[in-house]
Amino acid sequence: MLIFLVGCGDIEQSLVPESAASGFVVKSAVDDNGILVLSIIGGSKVLHTINTEASIYQKFAVGWHNVGDVLVLYSSDTGGKAWSVNRGEKTELDPLTYKKYAIWLYENKYGKNT
Repeated sequence: MLIFLVGCGDIEQSLVPESAASGFVVKSAVDDNGILVLSIIGGSKVLHTINTEASIYQKFAVGWHNVGDVLVLYSSDTGGKAWSVNRGEKTELDPLTYKKYAIWLYENKYGKNT
């Protein structure tokens, strides 16, 4: 299980932000409004860009789920979100399916009493 953690002002790049299934890499950026934007990279090409709608001024964590190419986000302002990604498309998934994992990511970064 690979974890990609970001949050609270600075955008941190994980040392191993790679999906186990296909080796996609995720990179983070911030738009002009302070919203977290994730880029999914395959090889040297940006395959997808995701506007997460999560503020970088809130606490959040992002990680690849260990099954398939599913990227999961939990943010204190937007809650849980998940996306399935492949070379051709990205699909926003039902966040309830990945809720436990999203909360685990968040608690792993900030602790259970946050």
